[in-house]
Amino acid sequence: MPPPPTAGPASGLRYLDLAMRAARRQLRVLWLSAAAMWLLCAYAFASDARRLATVPILALALVITVFVLAQHMTVGRWLRAATRMFDAEPWRPVEVRAVRGRFLELESKRVLHVRLTAAAVHPLLQALGRAEQVWIVGPDERGWVAVHLADVRTPLPARVVPERPDVPVTAISAYDPQAPASADVVTSGAARLLLRYSRQLYAPAKITLAIGLGVLISALWTGELVLAAVSAVTVPIAGALFLRARKRLGSWVKLDELLDAGPWQRVPAELDEPWNPNARGFADGAATLTLPNGERTPVRLPLLGFDVAEYVRNTGTVWIAGEPGATFAIGAPGSPVIAVADQVQSGPRRAQVQA
Repeated sequence: MPPPPTAGPASGLRYLDLAMRAARRQLRVLWLSAAAMWLLCAYAFASDARRLATVPILALALVITVFVLAQHMTVGRWLRAATRMFDAEPWRPVEVRAVRGRFLELESKRVLHVRLTAAAVHPLLQALGRAEQVWIVGPDERGWVAVHLADVRTPLPARVVPERPDVPVTAISAYDPQAPASADVVTSGAARLLLRYSRQLYAPAKITLAIGLGVLISALWTGELVLAAVSAVTVPIAGALFLRARKRLGSWVKLDELLDAGPWQRVPAELDEPWNPNARGFADGAATLTLPNGERTPVRLPLLGFDVAEYVRNTGTVWIAGEPGATFAIGAPGSPVIAVADQVQSGPRRAQVQA
């Protein structure tokens, strides 16, 4: 993958603005969740609900509010600072000297110690530890820093801190090119994160369906016809949305199994254009791969992420795990770049490629 632009503003990195908007959106969702809990708490007090029901709602509202405030103090402040820095400064390369938990030792003209302020998940820490080089913007007057890891378009929020020699250096596992793709902690960790993210995407439909069913059964039992009618409309809609989400995200559930198929092997790949991601950075895509046996085959790429799309665009290749079947995993070894591909078995697209 080519390095980020180092001659102009850091905002020139493709899809950086989309990644920042997605982070702001997640923060807004957290605030809306806290507001919804407080509205539910107010309703419980106004309706003179029993203490057994009111106390847990109040406790949950307090926990969510404290969590949201903590996120606002870290991620929210970093988002504002990073937006200013991206428009005013270029990316600059720095050497990764060591990873100490969430603390990074970076070196350019001087040694810089930073602490990742967002959730520092294990696969990203491993990828940072393996990287010989990352790119940063900052620090600003408050010490905020944005860290760019190769292949990953979403910048990592960090802040300058004093040296922490008391924190032990994180053990970085080696990548074995002969082992199955699932044996690599970065790849397998990225697959688990994608699965967790898929559950978050269909969770609203699942919760709405469960609540709707509960209200419908209660309303029918008590004879509340109006409430029963509203629930009878809500339940089929929520059920349809839930089934649609499960169907679209079902391929991600197979990733662990697909990564067990064998070691990564690189193949030429050509992404079908145009491909435009949605607000979350995903969109269905298609590509043409040249398999190890020389066969050119079209594939569908359900909910392709912009990191994978950019990897294919910039390198003209992609890596596949093991021997490709009807469905197989694609990505890059030692990187959180990962997706699922479905072979197109018949139809005009396959005939066009074969011709």
